[in-house]
Amino acid sequence: YYNDWSHRPYHPNDPDNAIEFTPFAMVVKNSSERHPITMQSESARVRFSRPFSLEDPETGRPVEGALQGKVRITGPDGMEIVGRNFHFSEEAGSIYSDEMVEFAFGKNRGRADGIQLAVIIDRKRVSNEDFAVAGIKLVTLYGKVNLELAPENQSEIERLFVRCEGGFKFDTTLNVATFRDRVNVIAPRGLSGTGSELNDSLSCDILKLNFKPDPALIEKNSNEEQDEEEFEGIDGNLVLTEIEASSVSHRVTFVSQENAIEAEMDSFHYNRTTRVATMRDPVDPVVVSQRQTKLYSPIIVLQHDADGELASMVCDGAGELFFYDESGQHLELQTRWERQLRVTPEPQSTLYRIELEERAVVSQPAEQLGLSADHLKLWVSQTEKSTSTTSAEQRENSWQGAEIKPQNLLALGNVRMAHTAFRGSTQRLEVWFRQLPAGRPQILSSHSNRGPKDHGIQRASESRPKNDRTDDPLTSQGEPFEAWADLIQVLLYVADEERESYVGGVVTTGNVKVTQAKKDGSRPLEIIGDRVEVRNQDAGNQNQKVHVFGSPARISDQDVALAGNQLNLDRGSNRAWVNGPGVMMQEVLTGLDGQKLSRPELLKVWWSEKMDFDGRQARFFDGVRTQLGKSSILCQEMHLTLDQRVAFQELSHQRNSDSSDDPEIAHLECLYGVQVDSEKYQDGQLVEIRQGEFGKLVYDRQQNRTRVVGPGILYLWRLGSESPVNPTASPRMTTNEVSTQKSPEWQYHEIDFN
Repeated sequence: YYNDWSHRPYHPNDPDNAIEFTPFAMVVKNSSERHPITMQSESARVRFSRPFSLEDPETGRPVEGALQGKVRITGPDGMEIVGRNFHFSEEAGSIYSDEMVEFAFGKNRGRADGIQLAVIIDRKRVSNEDFAVAGIKLVTLYGKVNLELAPENQSEIERLFVRCEGGFKFDTTLNVATFRDRVNVIAPRGLSGTGSELNDSLSCDILKLNFKPDPALIEKNSNEEQDEEEFEGIDGNLVLTEIEASSVSHRVTFVSQENAIEAEMDSFHYNRTTRVATMRDPVDPVVVSQRQTKLYSPIIVLQHDADGELASMVCDGAGELFFYDESGQHLELQTRWERQLRVTPEPQSTLYRIELEERAVVSQPAEQLGLSADHLKLWVSQTEKSTSTTSAEQRENSWQGAEIKPQNLLALGNVRMAHTAFRGSTQRLEVWFRQLPAGRPQILSSHSNRGPKDHGIQRASESRPKNDRTDDPLTSQGEPFEAWADLIQVLLYVADEERESYVGGVVTTGNVKVTQAKKDGSRPLEIIGDRVEVRNQDAGNQNQKVHVFGSPARISDQDVALAGNQLNLDRGSNRAWVNGPGVMMQEVLTGLDGQKLSRPELLKVWWSEKMDFDGRQARFFDGVRTQLGKSSILCQEMHLTLDQRVAFQELSHQRNSDSSDDPEIAHLECLYGVQVDSEKYQDGQLVEIRQGEFGKLVYDRQQNRTRVVGPGILYLWRLGSESPVNPTASPRMTTNEVSTQKSPEWQYHEIDFN
């Protein structure tokens, strides 16, 4: 359509084929007269395939042209392009403009500094001398581009605002849109499908949006009449399926106001079909901040559920995670790993399972708790109490800033654990965390050195906080238990006040060794056995109970050592007892005859049935054998009393550097079938042997007296002339005998009494 025309040749060789129309409009219709393409401009130059003449309408098809001045082009599916000075070339297969252009397609809107359409040339139309443009295969926008996208049939993404400074391309064959240079995407209702009123945003250097036909839309439009010669343009049945963002000079940044997430990475990929978001950075780790949590990892994969909520997370490669308290000033939980971290929800529960693989480390600086292992599983929950919300709602809240509390822990392979009250090494560790009620009475425990630290949450663009990593999270304070075993099971009571937290119980199994140092520097508690059970009523160890099983098991604590198949220690009642056969050992400075020893010697007592020791008096039953140096006593029952009490509580007994203050035997009573055997030496020479059998033997150190009750018999061998029966014999006789004899002779005495 036009008012005026004139010849304006493009080429000297065809002066009659090019015409300028003023003004200009053209309608390109298909056979069914549906979805026509219209073009309007202030003027147009068109070169036809044949010479143009008003008398001859067979001018051929337009093969080249220019729409001059203001231009408006419309087409199928609401396509509209408004700009200036468009050029068309059938030979080049393009329509382009170097000036600012505004466009629309369906509900989508945009503008750019220039446009080029790579068009599809239909050779059949060429042979029929029809307008040969059958469709668009590539749309290119130049310069600064602003787009407002409204994906069809995706109400959860109402709109997407995209702008860039390096142009845009859309491939209609692959249904891929590509933006370049300083790309910024804003999703007013979020990308995860939550329907929130808060924005999600994405910034990158290169952005690709992948679309695919939606079967629902195709079915909806299947009953509509189809054109015999459909124009091939941008498919109106497309839905957004994938978002790919990458960096060249600037890191990709993702911000979700709804989930309070800020992330930086080298590349970002989100698949809307699988609801999986993948963040990568092979050089610098991906950084993700969400309220109280900060995460570093080369690869992070986030899985969303059908409601758009974050359901699980996988971090591949070495990484770290930091969790702060609500104020953001104190680091509550720190983890690091070498291979992988996985966070998944437990079905039908408010718990989340955190799994770390290869050189995994978890620490709670405030509680001075540290743990490392080859493989680690930690179950955590939120601390908020809610009776009206479902498990899923509670779990959602836990992702959104609720305080995380550990519930259970399983560590496998080369496990090390450190706490103010416990340290251990094992191949398998199981820990149960139990929260103590608030306001419980103050108890004796080691004080936490927690203080105000600058652990505030930083933006993802800031460098990793240097103070987040403790020098050694596996270093504890105070005098903790140290345990080595194949399996360690721990019950840990956690209080709001860290210094009230304590180990409620420890069960170690397989090649067990447990030690505990003393604050006064004295000999530490040491436990060795096949299985050890330690239970505490509070943090001070005053009411601690220890049960040791082995073949044999051993306990040594300060002044006394026990060995047997089943050993028991109750610090609260200051009682130790052994069921079955065993042995007790103690260093003493006084012999069984009441004489001072030249150096400390080890007193050993064996029994066959049982032993009971309250720190002052020990009772032994059945087959009792006592040995001190070269002296021994056999009997069926023995009662031994020390001159001072041995306290099994950690702080009750303070050893003095003077060894004379160590506990000594004050009273010894042997009953039933007593047999004694002793040897006496002077300057390394044997000078006396005593053997005897009695009904009862009693030794009292204070009175320096030994009393035996018959019937009995006593055998004595003595080197020399003194009579052991009459030690008050004449000194003169003894002196004369010594002076006249060449060498002393052995004397034998046998005493029977009833």
